[in-house]
Amino acid sequence: MHQALSLRRRPAVALALVAAGSNLRPAITSLSPLMPELRRSYHIPAQSTVLVVALPVLLLGIGSSAGPALARRLGSPERAVAGGLFAIAAGIALRCAWSPLILPGTVLAALGITVVAVLLPAIVRGHGLAGGPATAAYGAAMSVGAAAAPALSGLLVDAGVPTRASTGVWALLALAAAVVWLALPASDAVPTESGAGRVPRAEVAALAGLFALQALLFFAIVAWLPDYVRAHGTDAAGAGLVLALFSGVGVGAAALVPLAAAHPRTRPLLVVTMALGAAAGFALLAAGASPVLAALVLGLSQASFFPLTVSLFVLRAPEHRTAATLSAVSQGIGFTAAACCLVGLAGVRLLADWPAFWAVLSVLAAAQLPIGLRAAAPHHLSTEGARPAPEPTVTSVQ
Repeated sequence: MHQALSLRRRPAVALALVAAGSNLRPAITSLSPLMPELRRSYHIPAQSTVLVVALPVLLLGIGSSAGPALARRLGSPERAVAGGLFAIAAGIALRCAWSPLILPGTVLAALGITVVAVLLPAIVRGHGLAGGPATAAYGAAMSVGAAAAPALSGLLVDAGVPTRASTGVWALLALAAAVVWLALPASDAVPTESGAGRVPRAEVAALAGLFALQALLFFAIVAWLPDYVRAHGTDAAGAGLVLALFSGVGVGAAALVPLAAAHPRTRPLLVVTMALGAAAGFALLAAGASPVLAALVLGLSQASFFPLTVSLFVLRAPEHRTAATLSAVSQGIGFTAAACCLVGLAGVRLLADWPAFWAVLSVLAAAQLPIGLRAAAPHHLSTEGARPAPEPTVTSVQ
């Protein structure tokens, strides 16, 4: 049985979680406000621009088994996370070094992100940390990284810094985080190869579906909101700041939502509020409202679905190996589906004007409501041959 971390070790683990979380988005979001510059620098056809976002998302899906496999190979999920962070740094550096390496570099960075993202819920559970506060820590850090990357990259480009250099600085952040994880004591929360069969598929479907929808909508915002803003005459810095507002507002949500989700009775209210808010945010864009207002609404609603879903991986799993399996399977299905749908949305964008495009996203946002209510059930996922057990009521935070 896993014992809770001593008070002496908890600050080190909290720092490591924050360091890892801050690297889950900059490799992707730093590119979004710079699409015109990237097309010129890397000679990318305009029709293929969406692949800069869709390709990493696809790799996040098909590479989801890489995290548990690497953890088993190295004997420790902490060492596997460090390896993933080194891969993120190397991938960013490669694509900045030479234009033909943009796709190989993006592939390497995306695989590193996959390893880190899949293993963090298992590490939280394996170290005996409280799921809500620990998930809030790296979820908030992820939102900070997602917000800082487009804002800083856009400002650097407008200040005359070369496009590749402005997006390459994030390799240093990943290197620093890797060093932090190498210094972290190892745990025994290594996912077993047999673990994937212990959670019935029907139990995972709602969580995987919710993860797929929230990933699709998040990366649709990353891919098209800056493009929409720049189409209305704003420069790279302005587009980056609008995207930064979306992610920055989500920092508070990322910190608070996992704490609220730890109480099973509050989850339906969270899902209803967030789904309807996201639908309203996209509807504002469809109606031609200010992108700043829409980014604010979407940051408070749509950006909250990721920390909620990741919290459910931890909270609804009866033990850490199930949490690892649930995280890997749900993220694998979710990211793969989201990547395929992003390509479909690119087709919609080619055929439809901006109001119709945002209206389609508003409908998809509303679809998170029924799926989210099913995913947020107040009991542990059952393992094969076992009945679902209710989650204990949370009375205090460790």
